Amino acid sequence: MALALGLAVAAAMASPGHAHQQTGMVTIRGHVTNGTEGGDPVEGLSVVLHRNTIDDLNESRTTVGPDGSFVFSDIRYDAETAYGVSTVYKGALYGLNLDLSQGDPQDVQISIFEPIRSDDVLHATLVSMLIDNADPVSQSLSVLEIVRLVNDSDMTYVPGPDPMQLIRFGLPEEAHGLRVDTSMLVSDIFQVDRGFGVSASVPPGTHEVLYSYQFPYSGSSFDFSRNLRYGADLLRVVLPRQVAGLTDASIGKPDAVDIGGQPYNVLEVADVPRGEILSFAFTDLPVPTLRDRAANALESIRWELTAPVALGVLAAVAVGAVLWRNRRLRPVALPRGRMPPDEREVVISMVAELDSRHRKGDLQEEEYRRRRSVLTKRLSSLAEERADPDR
Repeated sequence: MALALGLAVAAAMASPGHAHQQTGMVTIRGHVTNGTEGGDPVEGLSVVLHRNTIDDLNESRTTVGPDGSFVFSDIRYDAETAYGVSTVYKGALYGLNLDLSQGDPQDVQISIFEPIRSDDVLHATLVSMLIDNADPVSQSLSVLEIVRLVNDSDMTYVPGPDPMQLIRFGLPEEAHGLRVDTSMLVSDIFQVDRGFGVSASVPPGTHEVLYSYQFPYSGSSFDFSRNLRYGADLLRVVLPRQVAGLTDASIGKPDAVDIGGQPYNVLEVADVPRGEILSFAFTDLPVPTLRDRAANALESIRWELTAPVALGVLAAVAVGAVLWRNRRLRPVALPRGRMPPDEREVVISMVAELDSRHRKGDLQEEEYRRRRSVLTKRLSSLAEERADPDR
């Protein structure tokens, strides 16, 4: 709740009226109303005032009167604080962000509703899917989806204790990198094998869920399948034609469309029923070249283990050389001025190679610093061992 109520602080601070009142005393008055026909009275509900800063979270509480009114008096306004009010009614959270930069706000209205456990009151008016990138090196597709979820009833859908009662959205197999944003007041997000769930209540009205993810593919074609749990008044799938082709759609035929001078495959279907299975085939997907495969192999190497492995190889070579020399009973003399490489030389060469790759832009800053830290620590340890041969 603190996170949800803090989202508006930047917008509030950037508003034109922000400069009008930097500090001052404010009184917040409002009403709680039950929007469900024949719903229970609201008297006695607890209303919370949230005052959130970067460093601290503060709360004040008051009780709703017989007429549904509540008041918070003598609130000191601070431009660096985000304000909001909330209440919990029969398992559902209701809240509003407040802009106090103009002084006392007008009558603050919090609408609550009776709960319902059946998600039949929910349906999607829009499901929009954009496939915006295919990476041949990692062989993964990147997807952005927007679902506009509507509750047309006068009751709030409240998920039950069963995980299957959460608000749920499907994902392709082995999807990863999930990021979710929503206009609902969210408690938690749970990702499972074939999708994710949101433990949020859904009051009457329209709510958007935006999420992005990646999923792997193999070869130049891939069969995609998804369950549209809440159906869709309008389903839209958009795919740039330079990314891949789109064929064999189960519920419609994609069209070639020019958008901003770029060719796209666009699939639009109206009145998709709840639980419909959406499936289609991606074609002409980019496949990795030999260079891509080599780059992918390098990325999968755990570089922090390279030094121990290299040392192990050197030790094996050294032991083999000794055994071969003893068997032949002939001493092997090194050329004048040359010494066999020791661990310190190996680690120094690895640091130099790492620095070279970083200068060329082949490594991200965080990865570069992590690998270099491992190697430099080993160099320090070797220096201490040289200074103290008895270690």
